[in-house]
Amino acid sequence: MDGARFKEIISSFSDASVDVDLTKGKLLMQVRDEIIEATVHTKEGNLVVTENGDTLPATRWLVKRVARLPLLADRILSYIPAEPNFVVPSGFLDKGPADENVRVSDALNAAKEMLDQRPAGVSSVLYLTSDGGEGKTTLINQLARQQAELYKQRKTDWLLLPIPLGGRTFLRFDDIVVGALVNRLRFQLLYFEGFVELVRLGVIVPAFDGFEEMFIENPSGDAVSALGNLMQTMKSEGSLLIAARKAYYEYSSLSDSSTLFDALGSISATFSKLRLNRWDRLQFLDYCKKRDVPNGEEIYNDVSLKFNCDHPLLTRAVLVHRLLDVAASSKDRQALLDKLNSEPQKYFEQFVSAIITREVDKWIDKSGDLAHPARPLLTFQEHFDLLSMIAQEMWASGSASLRVDLLDTITRLFCDKQKKDASISRQVMERIKQHALIVLSDPTKQLYSFDHEEFYHYFLGEALGTIIKDGSAPDLRLLVRTRALPRITMDVAVHCLGSGDSTQKVIESLVSACVTDDSASFSKENCGGLIVRLLDGGQAPWGKEKLVLKGAHFPPDALVERKIVNVQFVDCYFQGTSLKSADITTCIFDNCDLERLEIETDSGIKGTKFSNSRIRCIVTEGASLFDPDQIAQLLIQKGATVSHVPKATPQQIKKRDVDLVLFERILRVFLRATDISDSTIRQKLGKDSNHFSSDILPELLKSGAMRLSDYHGGGTQRYYRLGPRLQEVKAALEKSLTTADFIKSLAKTSPTKT
Repeated sequence: MDGARFKEIISSFSDASVDVDLTKGKLLMQVRDEIIEATVHTKEGNLVVTENGDTLPATRWLVKRVARLPLLADRILSYIPAEPNFVVPSGFLDKGPADENVRVSDALNAAKEMLDQRPAGVSSVLYLTSDGGEGKTTLINQLARQQAELYKQRKTDWLLLPIPLGGRTFLRFDDIVVGALVNRLRFQLLYFEGFVELVRLGVIVPAFDGFEEMFIENPSGDAVSALGNLMQTMKSEGSLLIAARKAYYEYSSLSDSSTLFDALGSISATFSKLRLNRWDRLQFLDYCKKRDVPNGEEIYNDVSLKFNCDHPLLTRAVLVHRLLDVAASSKDRQALLDKLNSEPQKYFEQFVSAIITREVDKWIDKSGDLAHPARPLLTFQEHFDLLSMIAQEMWASGSASLRVDLLDTITRLFCDKQKKDASISRQVMERIKQHALIVLSDPTKQLYSFDHEEFYHYFLGEALGTIIKDGSAPDLRLLVRTRALPRITMDVAVHCLGSGDSTQKVIESLVSACVTDDSASFSKENCGGLIVRLLDGGQAPWGKEKLVLKGAHFPPDALVERKIVNVQFVDCYFQGTSLKSADITTCIFDNCDLERLEIETDSGIKGTKFSNSRIRCIVTEGASLFDPDQIAQLLIQKGATVSHVPKATPQQIKKRDVDLVLFERILRVFLRATDISDSTIRQKLGKDSNHFSSDILPELLKSGAMRLSDYHGGGTQRYYRLGPRLQEVKAALEKSLTTADFIKSLAKTSPTKT
């Protein structure tokens, strides 16, 4: 670190750059109303700072004296609650573009080791992935506390800073970061610019928890670009941890990944992934032991015999926690299993019902009224209605937690609506804070939330289903316009509506609720997600006449595993979707726009007609088809009819040449690292690598599609980067069947790069 870089860093901590004076080895700066005087000089090639007779290396002085990271370590230990029953999960670690998945028995230690590396000259991102309720947040908090303890013991030099996104749509990470520091950790000593400098130095690793909501809520890519902009400020330094349900580079469509990749610009970045496994028998029993549950093995055997060892009640951490609460005794466990056995595919709903049933028995009126001894404060349905009101208010306020006064207000309104007397209302207001599904998430601010986001999303679905049934258009618009609804919410809402003759009327009301909104509104996508669930089931309650659905917009993967019969889609828009295990029969797609269809061997579209519809891309057997003749021919082979008549027979249709397919494979590697080496190319292409390096690569370099990178790594081998933006490369690929076609098309798309 030289003097100029040192001044740049310390200026980020001051109120204004004019508050820093570094001349002739003398440092005078004002930070938070404190005047700091020190001398700065070089010793053995390293910058050191002397203040009040103590001499420290410049970086250590910055971290300890100005950034006050020892205090931040204390705040992490004080405000991030410990998990006394933490069970170490296993997982699969994918270190980078040239590595395969490796099973790790200790995912916590694997994450620490990956973040410990902090390679120079490149920003590194570790994705922590799993389904909901499988321990991502718990692992992040555990690692943050572990690092804080080690930092205080001087056994590590970096801290993990958990930053929960909570499903909120933010386009500015500075708001999120400062909010986490100030509101959650009560640490008011860092500006966002100072935070970024500490990340670049490698002494802070931010952990963004819940990034998938930001990706899903912004199909246009704005929120993903926010991450790219953050990495731009890191200037090829520092590390990030991102907890999501899917890494950005795992999306099959390049469109879904290109926004972030293009936002990275000229910086160097590499991406790796740690996927958490669900619990097995040993982890279940380990958790029982830590909770002092003596009959853990008996519980495991009872549930596994009733269902199987892979059932979510035994493998998902959030449900195991609640299972032990409900089924600790043999009597309660048998009652629960009997209830679940009736419809095991609806275990989550039945499991929630079992928890509510226990709450009904526990919430007893203690007012002393002799006329009504030991009566429940609320009925089973009233418990559901109250929790649904709370979830609806959380959604409307854009937060997964509520202040205690707002929680009291909602409870009071509910009791007034149910005509409860004052005594009952007071008891309900007190008991709701002790509900089995409600927790005090922030004691300092008295914030209450659901025990897990899935419970929150479940009761939001209950509220949404009730609103649709009641026909309350204003309330419906408020819910669907806020942001993208979680899948479990839409599933629960449609389940509440049921099926029957009213399905067509419900669909018509959903279409009318968003017909006046523009395409950027979430309402179209949310209503489309609800509509496709109402259509699902392989039946047509609207009769023999086709149900005409006009102007609907459908979210990503809307048709996966759907069975839809006798529907005419008119002027509808479908985001990219797979047809895995789908059965779309005797339907018509009339003047529709379909971004991408992924056709699997079990995809059924027999008897379906595509009339004047635009299908931009079809993915089948790992190949992407963009040519209209190829797309039409494939649909015909699958039993569909098309209005576009292929100009050539299947034998005459030209297929993409091998050289271009090899380039597409390398293109996927660039999503894992902005700079890739000769050795990575050899590992990814195997026996085809020599042909690619000697015959294809020179042409790509000459055209500007790829270029030599300024980053040389630690050896003598060459590194390469993409020349144009990924969006431009994708557009050129869609028009090309050969490498020569691709180079010509790219020259037209991005003439400045070629």
